[in-house]
Amino acid sequence: SFLPGAMEVKEVVYCGVCGLPPEYCSYGSGKEKCREWLCDTHTALYEALYEQQQGAEKDDTTAFGSVQGGEEDGAIVAGPSPSEEKKSGKAHKQAPHRVVVTTTQRSKRKFVTNVQGLDKFGVKLEDAARQFARKFACGSSVVKRDDGGEEVDVQGDVKFELIEFITDRWDLPEEFIVAGEDKKGKRRHH
Repeated sequence: SFLPGAMEVKEVVYCGVCGLPPEYCSYGSGKEKCREWLCDTHTALYEALYEQQQGAEKDDTTAFGSVQGGEEDGAIVAGPSPSEEKKSGKAHKQAPHRVVVTTTQRSKRKFVTNVQGLDKFGVKLEDAARQFARKFACGSSVVKRDDGGEEVDVQGDVKFELIEFITDRWDLPEEFIVAGEDKKGKRRHH
């Protein structure tokens, strides 16, 4: 008998592998094992969850999407399922392209402004370095980073002026340009 105002008891299924409710298993490290366990023990729940996911992936959205690019983006991106990633042999994570502008202090009053990621937007770094040197009347060059990539170094602390110049010159929206944390220390030798 049902009493008015009484709470209804709801049975919650917890994964036998990770201990989370099955809706959250896709965020853990053992997704495939969790998926197999759910299929073997709770077939109806498995079908409800993963048919919903497959239907959503066809619409380019997913209930189990992954957040890429950090908390500030919040972009949910649909990608291949974990089983498809295993078949292809690689886990494909592609962060959105960003231009990162930072300054490095070389000595007491000397600064270098670093621009990374401009080449991802089709800008030739040599041309960009030439334009920066002309605009800010300073030295500017393309240097190799420790991780193998390239960046443009501009003499002087022109970080915010440089961000404005990049948005005007190459029509890049400001949301793709990040003013990174300033670094102290000696300049890298190239």
